[in-house]
Amino acid sequence: MSKMQNEFPEFYQVKLKKEDIKNSLIVFDTNYLLDILRLPVGEANKYLKALRHVKNNMYIPYHVALEFNFNKITVKTETRVALDLYKQNVMKQFQVLEDEINGLSLLKSDSMKKTFTDSMLEVTSDFKEKLSEELTSQISKSFSDKNIYKQLIKNIENSIGEKYTQDWINTVEEKGEERYEKNIPPGFDDAVKNEVIRTYGGLEYHEKYGDLIIWKDIIEKAKTIEETKIIFVTNDGKSNSKNDLLFKVKGQTIGPSIYLINELKKESKKDLYILNNIRFAELTDTLSEEEIIDLRNSEVHNSLDNKQIRFRNNFSDDIIINLNLENERNNINREYEKEFYLKRLSEISKRRKRAEHRFSYFKSKIIDAENPTVQEKENFNYLNDRLNHLIFEEEKIIDKIVSLENFDDKNNLGLENQDFDLY
Repeated sequence: MSKMQNEFPEFYQVKLKKEDIKNSLIVFDTNYLLDILRLPVGEANKYLKALRHVKNNMYIPYHVALEFNFNKITVKTETRVALDLYKQNVMKQFQVLEDEINGLSLLKSDSMKKTFTDSMLEVTSDFKEKLSEELTSQISKSFSDKNIYKQLIKNIENSIGEKYTQDWINTVEEKGEERYEKNIPPGFDDAVKNEVIRTYGGLEYHEKYGDLIIWKDIIEKAKTIEETKIIFVTNDGKSNSKNDLLFKVKGQTIGPSIYLINELKKESKKDLYILNNIRFAELTDTLSEEEIIDLRNSEVHNSLDNKQIRFRNNFSDDIIINLNLENERNNINREYEKEFYLKRLSEISKRRKRAEHRFSYFKSKIIDAENPTVQEKENFNYLNDRLNHLIFEEEKIIDKIVSLENFDDKNNLGLENQDFDLY
C-alpha cells in the first residue's frame, strides 16, 4: 500500500462486493425492522427474505431492539390510519354521487323525482355496500399478516446485543454532548430535539443520543469479531438536511462519514460500509430485478402516504410556522415554492371551514323545510359544489407539500452507497 493510502486509508477503502454480504457483520438499524411491519405483505416478505439470508452474521444492537419495540405500535397505527383514510376517500365519493342524484332539477314533479332518485339511490347503496366489503377484504389480505411479525422476531431474537449498564450510557452521553457541540457524527442533527428522557428496564437515556448509543455499540461489537467489514443497514440520512451519518457531495451520497470510517478503523481495525435498506436487499442477490423495482416503488409511496397522514392529522398554524422554518435549510427555489404552497393551503383551509359552516346551515334549512324555495335549493347546490372544490384543492396542495418534503428521500432512494469510486 502506498504512503498516500497508508496516511488516508478512509479515502481508499475497497469497494463493496456482493460476496461481502455473507462475510461481513451485518448490523440492522431500527428502520429496516419497522419497514417489514410497515410495507404491504408482498414487499415485507422481500425484506424478510433478505434478512434471513444473513441470519448467521447479523447483529441487532440492544438500542435498536428497544426502539423497535417502542415504535412498532406507532408504525402499525400509521398504516391502519393510512388504509382507513384510503377507504374513507373512496367511500366519500358515494356521498358526492348521492348529492348529485338528489340535486337533479330536470324533474319538476315531486313524485316523479322521488321515484327516480329512490331507484338510483338503491342501486348506489347496493354497490356501496359491496365495494366496502371488497375494500375491507383486500386491505386485510394485503396488509394484515401476523405471521410476518412472528417470523421477524424469530429471525432476529438470537442476534440482539447485550443490555447496557447505566454507567456505560452515562459515559456515552457525556462524550456525546462534546461531540454534538463540535458536529462530530453520528447524531448531532438530533441535538435540536427536546431533552426527552426515556426510561426502560431500570435504565434511562436521552433520545437525542440514540444514534450515538447505537454507534458506540457497533464499535464495541466490532472489537470482538473476526470479520473485517461492518455493514450498517439503515435508511437514516437519506434527506439532504441530514448530515450526521453520510458523506455527501452536491446532493449525492458517496458513503459513510469519513469521521465514522476513521473512528471504527482506529477503534477496531474494521472497515465501515453503510447501505440503505433497498440496496442491502439488492446485494443479497435473493431478489429479482422486478422485486427490487417493486420495493423501490413501495418505499416511495409508503413514505408519501405516511407523511400525508401525519401532515393532515397535525395540520395547524404551528405546522405552517415550523415547516417555514425548515425551508431555511433547503435551497432557495424549493424554499419559496414550499412557502407559496403553505400560504395557499392556509388560505384554502380557512375558506373550506367557512364553506362547511354555511353548507351545514343551508343543509339544515333544506331538511327542515317541507317545500324549500328555489333560491334555497340553488344556494345549497352551489355551496355543495364549492365545498367539494375546496376539499379537492386542499388535497392537491397537501400532496404537493408532502412531495416537496420527500424530495430528498426520492432522489436518494436506492443510491449505491460506496459502490462507486469517488474515494
